[in-house]
This record gives sequence, structure tokens and C-alpha cells, in this order.
Amino acid sequence: MARQTGVSKQYISRAERGMFPFSSINNFYVQTLINNAAVEGLTIEEIKNLYREWQTWRRNTTVELLQLNLVVELLLPPVASAVGATNLVTNSQPKINPTMLSSEGTVFWYKVFSAWRYLHWDSVYKFCADMCVKPYEVDRYEAGLCTKMPSTIEIALDEVHLLKGFRTDER
Repeated sequence: MARQTGVSKQYISRAERGMFPFSSINNFYVQTLINNAAVEGLTIEEIKNLYREWQTWRRNTTVELLQLNLVVELLLPPVASAVGATNLVTNSQPKINPTMLSSEGTVFWYKVFSAWRYLHWDSVYKFCADMCVKPYEVDRYEAGLCTKMPSTIEIALDEVHLLKGFRTDER
């Protein structure tokens, strides 16, 4: 198939895992699928829409199976109540120490994301396969090379409601 479509085997492997935004899937690749009767009777746009629906299903299934919580929830420190008791965020996940993630009172949100991601996936690639995003973008973001979370990651996590309270812009 790679030879027929003019894309690499890696491209096909990542496309099959959902690691491309549906709008950027190579049209010639999709047309080759149509021509090979793998998806007979559908248009390129219909296939792209089905691909996007599958990505949404995969993300939602991942959130359900892993019982994921908000990215920012791991950053929240204990809060003292009016009677002096401590009201902790209740979940079974380990807490990320916010002092490790800040410098002079500034939270580095990409570090919060990276620590949260590592709690659930031991590799960027596994995260990308489950959330249907590009590994290159996650690598750059976690390395602090972006001033804003890449839109594909933001869209994927927002779609499954994991970004509430999280700042995607470092500035």
C-alpha cells in the first residue's frame, strides 16, 4: 500500500492508529483505499468523517478504561476547610508536587502535562496512539519548545473534557 500511495510505511502505521488530524490525512492514500474496495462506495470526505468519529470513540474509550481525571487536578494542593480539616482531591492517582513544577511562583503548564501524561503512559507513543495525536507535537511540547500547547493535543484533550482549568498557553 505504501508504494501505491507514495507515503511511507510509518505514515500508514500512524494513520491506522489515528495519529493524524482527520483533515490532514493524505487524500491520495484515502483514494487508494477507495479504489482497493476497502471502503467501497464512500467519498473521501465521508471516510475522513468516519476517521474523526473513530478517533473520538478511541479517546473516549481510553478515558473510560484508564479512569482519567483532569490534567490540572493533579496539580491541586490540599485545601483547608473552615473547620481546619483538609479537603483533598479524591482519587487514587498520585499527586504531582506543584513546587517541583514552578519557578518563582510560575507554573510551567507543559511540565504539568508531561507529569500527568507519564502517570498514565510510560511513553509518548502510547499516549499518542490512545489520544490520536502526533508524537512529534507531544515531544516538542513536553520539551518546552512551544509557548502554547499544540492545537491537535488541545483539541483531543478538550474533546474528552480533560482540560478544564488547564492553561494551554505558557505566557
